[in-house]
Amino acid sequence: MTIIKDNPKTGESIFYYQIKTPNYMQTRDALVLKKTMEDFPREGASAIVQTSTLHPDFPEDIRKCIRIQQTIYGLVVEEDERTNGTRLSWVI
Repeated sequence: MTIIKDNPKTGESIFYYQIKTPNYMQTRDALVLKKTMEDFPREGASAIVQTSTLHPDFPEDIRKCIRIQQTIYGLVVEEDERTNGTRLSWVI
């Protein structure tokens, strides 16, 4: 994985990664924008949202990889007092 941009103040990151596949399939790659929000959607929780993006330094090259298009994907992470653990909630 390559981190292209990381801004802790805004919680935004852009990263690139490749997924190796069997020899009979073409390699997949992804260019993803991730935003982390603290105390959202409620105090003590954190939301992580990801979606595909574009970046001039990582253009799509169909001769090498098939680019994965990720629609908006979200996850809320928060403490779970009932289980004395962590609760993950998928946002679809």
